[in-house]
Amino acid sequence: SLEFLEHELSGLYDYANLLRSWQSVFGEGSIIPRIFEPDALLNGDSVADFLGLCGAGPGLAGKRAMANPSMNAEGQKLLLALGKYMTEAGRPPANGAAWRHLAAAITRRYPGRGWQPGRAEAEAMLARYAVSNEAVRRTWFPNRAALFNADFSQLPDTAIDFAAPALSEASYAALLARLTGTSAGSEPDE
Repeated sequence: SLEFLEHELSGLYDYANLLRSWQSVFGEGSIIPRIFEPDALLNGDSVADFLGLCGAGPGLAGKRAMANPSMNAEGQKLLLALGKYMTEAGRPPANGAAWRHLAAAITRRYPGRGWQPGRAEAEAMLARYAVSNEAVRRTWFPNRAALFNADFSQLPDTAIDFAAPALSEASYAALLARLTGTSAGSEPDE
């Protein structure tokens, strides 16, 4: 749920405070925040936009495959369940090569749009940061009517149930082995 994410990552949602922190380190003139929306980015692309801000031609970005594919909600549930299984088995997933390999394998098998909050949940979260978002809009983006689009009509009425699938320990071990290319019970390479 967004409540879990907000609790875990709350410092990342207060954009006014986040920008002040970056300014305190790098100086006010060194910060150039951007809106991550295709219509607000050079050529609708974050890499081309960044290169443009640096003075490099957008052609330097070249043609590239989608660099940040996403997994659908079923894949996210599976990754969450495997992470929980690994933790309970005394092998907590580290942000290492094995975990990245596992996430990539699941993403390939379950591509698509991931979990989305329900409309009311998204509206409530946006409301919690309204003061911070307005300060950022006023300071950095005065020509925008609002910092973020508040049209949540494309979201589901209620959030997807994100309960992880219940599998036996042997099923988790076999699935983990298949996805990481190891034998059941062995540790994937880090």
